[in-house]
Amino acid sequence: MDRLIQKHTAKLQKQENRYLNKKPNPALDATASKLQEIIPQGLQSKMQAAFYQGFKLVFSKGTIIIEKTFDKEKLAKIHETENFAFNRDLKKRALKHMDSSVSTGNLATLGLTVTEGAALGLLGIGLPDIPVFIGVLLKGIYEIALKYGYSYDSESERYYILILIEAALSKDTERLNKLADDISNQIDTNCLPRIDLDAQMRKTADAMAADMLSMKFIQGMPLIGIIGGVSNAIYFSKVTKYARIKYKKRYLCTKK
Repeated sequence: MDRLIQKHTAKLQKQENRYLNKKPNPALDATASKLQEIIPQGLQSKMQAAFYQGFKLVFSKGTIIIEKTFDKEKLAKIHETENFAFNRDLKKRALKHMDSSVSTGNLATLGLTVTEGAALGLLGIGLPDIPVFIGVLLKGIYEIALKYGYSYDSESERYYILILIEAALSKDTERLNKLADDISNQIDTNCLPRIDLDAQMRKTADAMAADMLSMKFIQGMPLIGIIGGVSNAIYFSKVTKYARIKYKKRYLCTKK
């Protein structure tokens, strides 16, 4: 294996291991435990339904809107240029440009997430912001995918993206992390078995509802809801950092 690819792959593996071995935060756990006592019964199931419907809405009608926020063709051409440079043995430069482009794009989208979440949180709007948050989150992941050379609009790639989101937020990260690798390999080798996108939307929605329950509850309270709204940025960052690791690793796997 090329030494530069080996170096980057080893670095990505270390970053991935941090997700697999993430330790609970005692302070956050204690806060969440106290909130559980006052969170209305049935809120989690409402959130599960809201996230599921949010994915359905964005996948069916929202992609066209999301694509108005970035130049899909331009990003694809930039990747083609960097991929050409990589194949011409300019690997270090190409990877640096890809990584820098991903970081810049996600930073801009992160700012949008903070603004959207905080504004709605200030007004005490929690659940209704879920489709907007999903749209912003998918925008961030779509840009990452394009910059490493992957389209996002096939059913198989949406399935993969949903697994990435679930893995980043679920307590079952190790199994889902391996599943993400298996699915990406099957997609890239054209041997993906039949998938159930609807079922995966529900699984991802359940993971998001479970992990974001406390913060969405707070976001529904006027004025102090700004705290819950800003948490959108934390979840956005958590998911997109993981997506960056997986898409870059996937790209490098094609170069071995």
